[in-house]
Amino acid sequence: MAVLVIATIVSICVSSASAADFSHTLTLPEYVQECFDRSKNLAQVDTQLAEEACLRAHFNKILEASITDEDYNFFKTEFEDTRYGFHGPPTGFRRRSDIRTLSRQDREAVFDVFRVLYQNGILGRFGRVHGQNIRWKHRGRAFLPWHRVFLAAFEEEMRKINPDVSLPYWDYTMDYYIPSPDQSVVWSHCFFGNGDGPISSGPFAGWFGGYNIGIQRDIANADNQCPPKLIHKADIKGLMDFCKYQEITTGTEDYFSNPFNLEVLHDGVHDWIGGDMGVVGYSGFDPVFWMHHAFIDYIWEQFRQNQQQSHCNIDPETDYPATNLAQNNHSGHGPADPMHAFEYLKNIDGMWNNWTKDYYSYEPQPECPECGNSPYLFCDKNIDSIRFPNGVCVSKQISDCEEGLTPTPNLITLQRKTCNGKFVLVGFQGDGRNRNNTDAENRQILSDYIADASDPNQNTCPCDTSGSSREYIGMNYIVVAVILALK
Repeated sequence: MAVLVIATIVSICVSSASAADFSHTLTLPEYVQECFDRSKNLAQVDTQLAEEACLRAHFNKILEASITDEDYNFFKTEFEDTRYGFHGPPTGFRRRSDIRTLSRQDREAVFDVFRVLYQNGILGRFGRVHGQNIRWKHRGRAFLPWHRVFLAAFEEEMRKINPDVSLPYWDYTMDYYIPSPDQSVVWSHCFFGNGDGPISSGPFAGWFGGYNIGIQRDIANADNQCPPKLIHKADIKGLMDFCKYQEITTGTEDYFSNPFNLEVLHDGVHDWIGGDMGVVGYSGFDPVFWMHHAFIDYIWEQFRQNQQQSHCNIDPETDYPATNLAQNNHSGHGPADPMHAFEYLKNIDGMWNNWTKDYYSYEPQPECPECGNSPYLFCDKNIDSIRFPNGVCVSKQISDCEEGLTPTPNLITLQRKTCNGKFVLVGFQGDGRNRNNTDAENRQILSDYIADASDPNQNTCPCDTSGSSREYIGMNYIVVAVILALK
């Protein structure tokens, strides 16, 4: 049995300024000892370097949110064995609404269900599945149909706990019109909790994610080389000018070449939230992920309804291209390719109309003047009156959350660095608003942006995708003062 004593500082995607000094003894599994033994028998290899490589491989293994055999068995039992998707949903039909239009009682019922799924490990199972075989369901045509099935399956687990709930969506187009969107009421303890650092308020306070430390967020961070972008109403309006599925999804062309690629628009929201949500492998552990993707699915459903109108006259169930399927022609995106974790289904099965006919449907986005009769929304008829003369619904702000506070958990704050080697989400360039600006500065940027809205190509400059953006590069583990003893 190998025993590893780590002294002084271990820095694993954590800034050295915040890592605490400690001394700890770890009992390593047999495969690490076997790796050590093999290295001793290789005369041409430096033993110390080989042992360090064994340790790096071990730390990679234990820190990755890797899918387990139990996870696969869970998905097989829950969905494949029941042929989920071929029959009506066991828990019945449901209707999804924006999170701010739910009553306090209904909203807290949703949060209670998330809490149960977190505690029983099912949220973690779904988070790990989303983070595995990432290229099979991202950067290609399978992105939308795979996530549609994924969300419906998760919602089924929600309703097994409480059949009266459904998965809400988060319509961030209503946050876009706040001068400083990071001040939206959704980032209060009434909804998602704080958006900067580890979650310390709200229903998800103190939760751990795929890094096996507290879930972190970094909304509207100005430090990125390319400020992120929330989806707004003009983006959705522009999507409806197209008729074919391939016109709004990812193929072999340059990833940022189409400003109305729904996957890239989706990436921008992940990037805007930052933290765990900015890394594909860990994003599914934050409950915000599910409400973000429900809104992406809502937008896609609006597009599918548009396809069936006379000006398009396209059957959305069959509108899956046979070629030009993914970035770098990556496998897994063909219409007949199996869906990861739902291998009994093909990608094209995610295009079935029955998902939104028999399983779920959507309440429309809140509209003026009622704005869903929500106390957290209001109708603004002045802010973008040329493009939207009837007004737009706008979210209220953090200060408008007046519900009682829940106790704040004791948190260990680790200011980790963004880890190279993770599939990082980067969307289109934003308008420059961020949480470091004053409210007046952000208001001016928003005003200028709306005034320039006649240019359909403005504000869609692609980020520099060189370096680690959305690429796999080995994680760097820095272990200082390692003393190795073998027993």
